Amino acid sequence: MEPTGDFPIKFHLRGRFRVETASGRELTPLATKSQAILALIATEPKLTRTRSWIQDKLWSRSDATHGAGSLRTELVQIRRALGPAGSALHSNRLALSLDHNVVEIIETGSAELLEGLDVKDPEFDNWLSCLRAADPAAEPIAPSAEMVPVNVLGRAPRPHKEIVIIPHNTGEELLGRIETRFAEIICKNLSEMFVFATRIGEQDDASEGTIRLSVEAIENDTDELGLRVAVDRKGTSFPPWAEMAFGSWPDKNLNFRSDHLGLCYRSIDTLGHLLVRSTHATHHSAVTSDEMLSQALTKMFSMSPEEFDAADRLLHDAYELEGRGLYLAWRAQLAVIRAVETPDADLQESLDVCQELCAKAMSDEPTNSHVLAAVANARLMIENDVAAAGELSRLAVVSNSANPFAWSSWTDALLFTGEFEKAHAAARTGQLLAQGGRFRFWADFGVALTATGIGNLETAIRNAELTRALSPRFRPPLRYLIGLNASAGNLEAARKHLGRLRKLEPDFSVDRMINDETYPVSFLRRGGFMDPDRLRDL
Repeated sequence: MEPTGDFPIKFHLRGRFRVETASGRELTPLATKSQAILALIATEPKLTRTRSWIQDKLWSRSDATHGAGSLRTELVQIRRALGPAGSALHSNRLALSLDHNVVEIIETGSAELLEGLDVKDPEFDNWLSCLRAADPAAEPIAPSAEMVPVNVLGRAPRPHKEIVIIPHNTGEELLGRIETRFAEIICKNLSEMFVFATRIGEQDDASEGTIRLSVEAIENDTDELGLRVAVDRKGTSFPPWAEMAFGSWPDKNLNFRSDHLGLCYRSIDTLGHLLVRSTHATHHSAVTSDEMLSQALTKMFSMSPEEFDAADRLLHDAYELEGRGLYLAWRAQLAVIRAVETPDADLQESLDVCQELCAKAMSDEPTNSHVLAAVANARLMIENDVAAAGELSRLAVVSNSANPFAWSSWTDALLFTGEFEKAHAAARTGQLLAQGGRFRFWADFGVALTATGIGNLETAIRNAELTRALSPRFRPPLRYLIGLNASAGNLEAARKHLGRLRKLEPDFSVDRMINDETYPVSFLRRGGFMDPDRLRDL
């Protein structure tokens, strides 16, 4: 829309928040929450905020349904108050934005930002406090011993930790080349997940406080290659970590087998945990996007629905801070988990959100194996696009064969095309890679599903039980354990799992499991383990 008449519209952010025409005429006064909505959008450099983010700031004490309804009501009031200027506010199912062509943001002067805007919501208060704390025009505050750095999303400097990866051997000898190659693989995996400044170096060129990840290749008498990885922080009490893995030697092109690639994954996963714990131990309040991601994944894979909203906020905030497509892809994966955990979820709403998240994630990081895998899962589970999921998950494995999440994604795609033997092989590879990491239970359940598909009842039950032990709140293994144990004649075990599932899913019924084709136990049917007579005896 081209500026005409009294356009552009001016949003004054300093002093009392107000909206004026180009001639200086203030538009119809807005209600407090309507002002807050416009202020939240106007303070974002791209003049765009997601609906869920705005709801979190203004209706944090309400459930999502009530928050969405309240937001819609306020939008009607805003457009009514703005009158002819109402078209400057754009909206879709995912986001709200202001039209750059007709809106001018004015924040010159020394008055306080958004002075007097009192919404009475703790999340909004916290956001506004952070905004003012980062304000370059604010009155400077003398530092004191009690003060700690403040981090504000999108505004404060972003501290990127340096990691030096140090091979033990040097030169062109075989062990040295193996170590260097393994260090390169670790570098790739670090860059896909984190924003650390990562490089391959030597012991002496690491400064005080630098995180060091050393790699040592070891020959032994059994014709196996040992690889040892150790993590420390030079000159500090950073909690050390070390682990060794033995396995077959890499091929002539230095391609490693699963035993060693699993060590790479565990190193990356452990490093994320250690860094968050170390940062918190120093009482440093500047939270980086890496720490947000690590916390979000912990909450997401807790399989506790009450943690999902917090995980989504962390991923949203990480994107605001760093702008990586990775965080959008993990949000799409979270939508998949919600759909799996709650079969009655609104898939249309998930579809609308996922499509935009996936498109932007792929645009930002099209070769990142985590992005490819998460987008593949969303395309499969939310959009039911099996062909796209198959190609994306295959590319994820090709891009990074050390990523168990990529193998899990490919497993699911193969399952939905009926290639059960290939799916089982892929699931076993993912399981080997994921040993010892937070993703292990997800990979274990992939083996349980594929074993169900190929008719291996014993393997299916064993891996579903392992999944349940590692993640007691994860519902899918309980659903399958009911059917698998009933089919095997283990009715007592099936009843125990039925009781556990009803605590997590109160509306569960055996009748629905048997007769509802949309209930997520399709591979029980395909594997021939849906026994209605025995299930009804439960």
